[in-house]
Parts: sequence; C-alpha cells; structure tokens
Amino acid sequence: YNQVNTFSEGLVAVYVAKKTNTSPKGWGFIDLDGNEVIPPRYEWVGSFMDGLALAIFNNKVGMIDRDGNEVIPFKYDLLSRFKEDMALGKLKGKWGYIDRDGNEAIPFIYDDPSSNFGENMATGLALSMAGVSYVDPAKLMESFHLADEIKTKRAERFFNQGIVAVRLNGKYGYLDKNGDEVIPLKYSYIGRFFNGLALVVFDKKYGFVDRSGQEVIPLKYDDAEPYFFEGFTKVKLDKKWGLIDLKGNEVVPLKYDDVHNFDNGMALVKLNNKCGFVDKNGQEVIPLKYDDAHPFTEGLARVNVNKKWGYVDINGSEVIPPKYERARIFTNGRARVRLDGKWLEIDTDGNERHLDSE
Repeated sequence: YNQVNTFSEGLVAVYVAKKTNTSPKGWGFIDLDGNEVIPPRYEWVGSFMDGLALAIFNNKVGMIDRDGNEVIPFKYDLLSRFKEDMALGKLKGKWGYIDRDGNEAIPFIYDDPSSNFGENMATGLALSMAGVSYVDPAKLMESFHLADEIKTKRAERFFNQGIVAVRLNGKYGYLDKNGDEVIPLKYSYIGRFFNGLALVVFDKKYGFVDRSGQEVIPLKYDDAEPYFFEGFTKVKLDKKWGLIDLKGNEVVPLKYDDVHNFDNGMALVKLNNKCGFVDKNGQEVIPLKYDDAHPFTEGLARVNVNKKWGYVDINGSEVIPPKYERARIFTNGRARVRLDGKWLEIDTDGNERHLDSE
C-alpha cells in the first residue's frame, strides 16, 4: 500500500495509488490480520466511529459500515460525523441534518449557520495546507473535519444538548431535532452557549438568550463579549464599557473607556488614559493612576507609571516599585525585568539576581 492510516475500531484505512489487475485505485480498509475487508475504491475515507466511516465516491460524500455497505448515500457535497445522532450536511448549496437512518431530519434549505466559519473556513484551511488554488473534495473533507473540531464563539453548527444553530436569509436561530424553532430565526447574530447563555444581536442591539429562547439579558447594549469569565462578561453602552453577571446585573458600572474580563477575581479597567483594577463588587480596589497595566499572575500585576514598570498586589500595594524599563509576568515565583539596559531576575519580594544575557 502507498499509504496506511491508524487503526480505528479494528480497521485501518489503506491507499492504493495505481490501479492493478488485483486492486483498484483508491482508499479501502484492512483488518488487524491484513485482510482486505473493504476494497480500495474511494477517493477519501475517514476513520470509523460508532461503526460508520465517511467516504467520498465519485466526488460525493456518504457513509459506509464496517462491511462496506452504503448506509448514507453518496450524494452530499459535505457531511460531518454524527453529533448527538445528527450529522450536518451540504447538498446543492444548502445545509441540513440527517439522522443515523439517513433521513433528512432537518431539510436542506438553510444557509451555512456560521457564515464565514463553515465551508469558507474549511476551504481556507485546505488551501493553506495544500498550497494550491484548487481544492478537491477529498482535501475539502479533511479540512472540514479540522474545522469541525475548532471551538469558537460562533454559533453551534453541530447539535449540542439537543439544539443547533441555523441561518436562513441572513437571520439566525436555533432548532431542535424535529426542526422546530426553539429560538426564532430573527437575529442578525447568534453565538455559542456559554454558562447557559448565548449572545444575540437584533436591530444592532446586543443581549443574551437562554436555551429556551428567553431574552434573559435585554437587548440594549451597543456591543458585548459572547462568553463569560468567572461569571461576568463585557458590555458597551454609549461608548462606555462595564461588566455584567449572568443575571444581567451591571456589577462594574458602564463608565470606563475599556475593561478586561475578570481574572483571579480582578478586572483591569481604563478611564482617561489611566489604568486600575476593580473587584467583583465593582469597587476600584487599585486606583486608576497607572499609565499602563496588565492582568494579575501569581498574585501580582505589572503596572507602569512614567514609563517605568513595577508590580502591585491585589490590595494595591506597590510591592515592587516601578523602576524597571521592562517587566515580564511571574512564573513559578520568578520574573525577568530590565534595569539600565541589563536583564535581571526577581522574586515576588523584589530580590534581584543578575543574568548574564537575555
């Protein structure tokens, strides 16, 4: 064989590059003893999962079982693995979902729910991998499944807890496995669920819905982050940023020019070109007096004043006074800093040790 993949469910995909009297060209499967269980005939095959493998035959995607039987017909342009017993597919330019019996449970009438994340991303990945301007279906399927595994803030293209995002005529919503609208297709953007909430945009206003479609955080903001960190996320209104909790309470008031998400219980905030930190009660525990700052690591945050760097603790004490030209984060109780053009190593008490070179 010209190429051999790894075993999956007792079978391994093998490739024959040239047709011979005893074997056709293409991909097939052999078992642990080297017996040819599924003869090479496919342009591309995936690994077996739950007894099924994706394959391409005559430039169309379908699925076969471990005996080589065609379980899902070879008619799709793209097809995903099954997630919660549903597989995303593309047929004649439209997207839908099939069940394990091959029934088109959700009709192929929808646009790519993730817009430029779907086929365009898969194509882009394939192009970069292949280094060519043309991508054949086999290469596209490889990259489609790479994109399948990527977790992003975009909407769920694959079923998760019984629902999935779809897009039709530029509007987004979520469907259940019966194809019923759980979250109506009315939003110009809909995100992935984090902590039970998904960011939505309607009429250029941002808010959050739960899995039942209830708008639990009103759509009143001009911008918002799609995910919650430590139970909080960033929102913007009238050009000012703040932080809300999962119930929509504005814990950090919307008065700052910029805010960072909470990290170790502290959030970096900026106002009038000065930086400081607030706690989860919205209190400015470290005053906004620094020219620049970075989030906390190992209990210390880098701060800059008059172009000099130092470190503050969570109480705002300058445990290492700003005097360094550059400063890096603490790792295992050590950080590198530069003073008078030379690099030093310091501990969390500010004790210095000279380094020969950076």
